[in-house]
Amino acid sequence: MAAAHHALAAVHHALAAHRAMAAHRAMAGSQLEVLDPAGHFPHRSDPAPHRSDPTLHRSDPTRFVTVLAGFVAENPPAAFEAERWQGRLRAGN
Repeated sequence: MAAAHHALAAVHHALAAHRAMAAHRAMAGSQLEVLDPAGHFPHRSDPAPHRSDPTLHRSDPTRFVTVLAGFVAENPPAAFEAERWQGRLRAGN
């Protein structure tokens, strides 16, 4: 998930969205959900209106939970092999 709104600067949020989209394209099978115009805490209620459109609010906790629950339901947990990771960490790769 990526937040499309950043309160500090529009340029920063455009770069963040661009980086999220680039990462999504680089990872086969990845999923990207842009929570526009969410800020840094899309899971928390923020009744303050968005600067550019007073009808929008900065967060939507219900949508955040819906997206997250859907992701968890649709994707099995990753397999974790302790020995494999220990070997990779010790080898530095």
